Amino acid sequence: MRELKLRYVLRKKDSGEIRVEYVTLQEIEEKIGFSSLAALWFLSVDKDHPAWKIVSRDQFTGLHDKTGAEIYEGDRVESDDDSGEVRWSDLDAAFYVVTNDYGGVWLNSAQWTIIGNIHEEGK
Repeated sequence: MRELKLRYVLRKKDSGEIRVEYVTLQEIEEKIGFSSLAALWFLSVDKDHPAWKIVSRDQFTGLHDKTGAEIYEGDRVESDDDSGEVRWSDLDAAFYVVTNDYGGVWLNSAQWTIIGNIHEEGK
């Protein structure tokens, strides 16, 4: 079975500090083995947490870029010819890259390198 993994992007309400946490579905189900799991579980249920706001939950695509880094939806990627943002297509049930030049292409991990994500400043 493939691993289902999420990237949580959290923003501290008072300072604007961004925190990124990774958690697998198995860790959520077991509720063990992840230092911030209890806080993440609470945050996912309570949207009005006093200190932290969930900015996004980005799913792991199951693919790795040229350098071996895990590719998540919301990542900004580039190839030799183009760059864009990783998104999910409900219609096609697949991840693709919304590119600057061509509109969109299927996500093929062999051709892309992660250059950031949609939550980073200036991206």
